[in-house]
Amino acid sequence: MKSYFPLIALLSLMACQTTERSALAEKQTQDLIPNVRWIEAVNNQQWENIYHKKAIKIEADGSLIKGREAIIEAQKQKKWQVEVIETIRIISTHRDSSYQYEIGQFLTSDRKTYYHLLIWNLEGEQPLRELEMIASGGTLDSGILAAIDQRRAEWIKLCNERDAANLVEQLYSENALYYNHKPMVEGRTAITQEYSYMNRPEYSLMLNPIIVQPVNDSLVFELGQCSGSYGGKYMLLWQKDATGKWYVSMDSNV
Repeated sequence: MKSYFPLIALLSLMACQTTERSALAEKQTQDLIPNVRWIEAVNNQQWENIYHKKAIKIEADGSLIKGREAIIEAQKQKKWQVEVIETIRIISTHRDSSYQYEIGQFLTSDRKTYYHLLIWNLEGEQPLRELEMIASGGTLDSGILAAIDQRRAEWIKLCNERDAANLVEQLYSENALYYNHKPMVEGRTAITQEYSYMNRPEYSLMLNPIIVQPVNDSLVFELGQCSGSYGGKYMLLWQKDATGKWYVSMDSNV
């Protein structure tokens, strides 16, 4: 008598895999819905329920646009027509967090590619953009990821030497930003003061990247997991200065 058990087991496995793929596809679709609403807002100039009232937009030069109305006015000036948008990676900042980090990209009708770095506020009925940076994609240096790995290793080393002032001086750009859903902390002096807790003898921290996304030769987005004295997720915006050295221009751990 032939045994049909292996066939039944195979069919069961295939059914489970199909269910898992369907669940994943559904989640990816759900993750994309807020960005589809953003496309509609950009293309149709209908901005209701896109940005949080205290939203912040980081421009390519590091300057800030603060507040929903100011961001909408700035967006209107771009006159983009967005064709396709993709979420590259989205992560919750904590297990039960009302915040998410996202890296994604979109294509405009003039065939230009842009990348976005977002913090989503999930406290209301639908997700709202609380922080946003959009930058145009470009050519990439083949050594860019190795360079970021080296600078991250330096960040970890200096952080664990418990000298916040030296960490910020060596790894952060002069006009760097730090955001943890309080008012934006701006500049090395203010960030050093904010990081004074790192000087405690018992403090330790590791950064474990989840995704490192080069945007162009002078800009990289990074999302990762902290371990040690802080166990949440982190977001880093790396920028290369005129001398070719990489610095953190924005740091977040909401």
